[in-house]
Amino acid sequence: MQQVIVVDDSTISLQVCKRILSQLRDVEVHPFVSPMLALPWVCEHDVDLVVVDYRMPEMDGIEFIDRFRKMSHDQNVPIIVLTGHSDAALRRRALELGASDFLQKPADPIEFLARTRNLLRLRKAESELSRRADTLAGELAAKTTLVTAQERAMLASLIRTASYHDNDGMPHGARISDYADMIARNLSLDRATRHILSIASPLHDIGNVGISDAILRRTGKLDRDEFEIVKTHARIGFDILRGSPSALMQMAAEIALSHHERWDGRGYPRGIAGKSIPLCARIVAVADVFDALVSARPYKAAWPLPEALAAIRRGAGEAFDPAAVDAFLADEMEIQDIRSRHQTKAA
Repeated sequence: MQQVIVVDDSTISLQVCKRILSQLRDVEVHPFVSPMLALPWVCEHDVDLVVVDYRMPEMDGIEFIDRFRKMSHDQNVPIIVLTGHSDAALRRRALELGASDFLQKPADPIEFLARTRNLLRLRKAESELSRRADTLAGELAAKTTLVTAQERAMLASLIRTASYHDNDGMPHGARISDYADMIARNLSLDRATRHILSIASPLHDIGNVGISDAILRRTGKLDRDEFEIVKTHARIGFDILRGSPSALMQMAAEIALSHHERWDGRGYPRGIAGKSIPLCARIVAVADVFDALVSARPYKAAWPLPEALAAIRRGAGEAFDPAAVDAFLADEMEIQDIRSRHQTKAA
């Protein structure tokens, strides 16, 4: 049974939310008219989803999110903020503190039900994956022979989780691994570094587990607030992976945080430039953008190979490290071979 808490000082709003959420199977709803009552409860219970109103007299939704994140032992619990405000600064602050999604009040019942259902499905899938993932999938497992048994089990769970939330699943991660290894080899990196990079690189988008499917799978253009939400996946991924003494996990955390930085400093989340960007992230940036260009997505068709290669070439010195681009473009035959070995799920 999944546990959902709803925090709103309006008893009418609580009743409406509870009535809507009661349509979901295997979900138990706990309404709180005061955030001061909700916080002690979450200290004693596991929570799978938080729905919180922004404007409350004792404590607003922003402060509640801040306190909840500091008190909760599980930093991946999704949070939906109900707000009558469209203030971009308020939304950015909520995102920085860990909000997952927003709904304008009064919330449309159909949209509210769909978003909560999606977040709870993702939450359930993550829990199931973490319980049953004890080995790495497919050929990625063969690349972990030098890693400890404990790291293998942890990586299995993380890679499965990342692939679940990716449009292309495991093939995308396998291609990124091979592209990164090819670039690293052409840059003359040592064998040990290449080995770690090939394992760590599929985790570059692990932070997407914290982003709503309603946003990630949007077929139209994202608005500014939605794009700001998407951008948070870099720091979410870093927070998931950081803190380990393992060189592998440290590299994976660096990649997750920095693979959307640009050579010219106009990337995110930190806006760093040039060689200030970790080399592993510069390598994965080239591999990831190329694979995105030649792959079909809900919002675009796949690009022809020549056009994608030309785009990567144009990005040298602006989006990408020129040396990483040269290393990638050095062997077009291998690029095609990697694409053939790791076809998409639809292929």
